[in-house]
Amino acid sequence: MIKVNLLGKKKAFKVPVILGMDPTKLNIKMLFVVFIIYLAPGYTLYPVWDDDTQAAKDRVDKARKKLKVIRKKVNDHANVKIQLEAFNKQVERLKERSKLVNGILKEKRHPNFLLERIARDIPKKVWLEDLQIDYDRNITIIGKALSYKAIGEFREKVNKSSYFENSLYLKSSSTIAASAKNNTVRVEKFEITGKVASFDLWSQ
Repeated sequence: MIKVNLLGKKKAFKVPVILGMDPTKLNIKMLFVVFIIYLAPGYTLYPVWDDDTQAAKDRVDKARKKLKVIRKKVNDHANVKIQLEAFNKQVERLKERSKLVNGILKEKRHPNFLLERIARDIPKKVWLEDLQIDYDRNITIIGKALSYKAIGEFREKVNKSSYFENSLYLKSSSTIAASAKNNTVRVEKFEITGKVASFDLWSQ
């Protein structure tokens, strides 16, 4: 007797191919090794990198702090530089003044003795209101007198001095009214000009 199996034969299960790879042909041990390698940086390299990154940040912070200190010193030095420049300018001005004073002393332009001589020659009826001597030795004397004769006496006395060598002359004179002790008197206002011949202290 021949028996016929009418039931269909079961087909074997076939694993689908994923991304061109057959999962049945993969090496499980190698996959495990790859997985371990994948996880290893998170436990080994990443902490090291984090430490290195933090160390780098610390160095950057220190460098910034040093830079801040340096900038402050630079600003302080800038203020010192400004003060030094101002000081140097003052020194230069003092040098110029010193040169001027030395020039005056060298040329014997000090007027103390000249003014003393003028003061000795002023008559009782004459008083001075202004006296000027410029750098070119021009002298101007402005004052008042009770009489025109007193002006002439004053000019003559001063002119005899070797300080002036007869260079003084009466530039102008005019009669004006002036108050004196509740009284009105007439006085002569005058202006004498000339040239200082010498400031020599030993000329008299």
